[in-house]
Amino acid sequence: MTDETDRTPDTDGRPAWTVVDAPRADDQPEWELFVHESPTDPLRHAGSVTAPTADLAHEQATLLFPDATTLWCCPAAEVTRFTRRSLGADYLEDDDDAEDAGEHA
Repeated sequence: MTDETDRTPDTDGRPAWTVVDAPRADDQPEWELFVHESPTDPLRHAGSVTAPTADLAHEQATLLFPDATTLWCCPAAEVTRFTRRSLGADYLEDDDDAEDAGEHA
C-alpha cells in the first residue's frame, strides 16, 4: 500500500490514482458482484461477498439481489482496484467503519 504523502497529485490537483492491493477480508476468496437489475439497466458494480467458491458467491449474490436479471461474480483477485483516497491508517479505519456499517457483505 502507498500512503497519500508518497503520491504525486494529478494535473487537476486531486491525488493520483493508487492501486489498492490490501485484502478486505479474511483468507477466503472475495468476489466482486456486478448486476443488471433489469434487462435495460447497464451492468453495474454492486459490492462484494466473501465465499470459498463461485457457486457459494452466486448463492450469496442472489440473496442480496433477488430481482437481478443478470449476476456476475468475479474473483476479486482478478480485478484491479484503484483509489484516490489515502491508503494510510485513515484508509484502514474508514474500511473498518464501512464494514461495521454493513457496506461489505
